[in-house]
Amino acid sequence: MQNLDFLNGFLLSQRAFTETERAYYTKPFLVPGEDRRAMMSFEFPVDGQPPHTAKIVDD
Repeated sequence: MQNLDFLNGFLLSQRAFTETERAYYTKPFLVPGEDRRAMMSFEFPVDGQPPHTAKIVDD
């Protein structure tokens, strides 16, 4: 597991978690890549780019 500083350094250090609880919180981070992709993603227009998104916002 990589880049779990927040999870291990903060969240899971707040109290003594059981192995079952720790497994529950770390499960989404076990497989990197597509398993961690957001369910929804958006393009936000900056200086009119990308044009198709800027048009939607302007309309």
